[in-house]
Amino acid sequence: MKLAMVKEVLSPVRRAECLGEVPLLLLRWEDQVTAAVDLAGAQVGDRVLLAFGSTGRPDVTADAAVVAVLGKDTEKPVDKSTEIGL
Repeated sequence: MKLAMVKEVLSPVRRAECLGEVPLLLLRWEDQVTAAVDLAGAQVGDRVLLAFGSTGRPDVTADAAVVAVLGKDTEKPVDKSTEIGL
């Protein structure tokens, strides 16, 4: 799994039946860009958890899937050790 940022919601003219009706997203993670099915309801600007391999849904065949929305991206990095009092 990778942490990624939603850059765009894709609007294909046609799609393969194996993708079902789930939304398709364009994501950036590390220095790469990939497309993935959205199983979590993500929006542009969201930080998401990107899983590779089986989506866990027999009605959707995809190599990459957004499985969780972690929140909106912020300009400033957050020091998690401060948040939990370490």
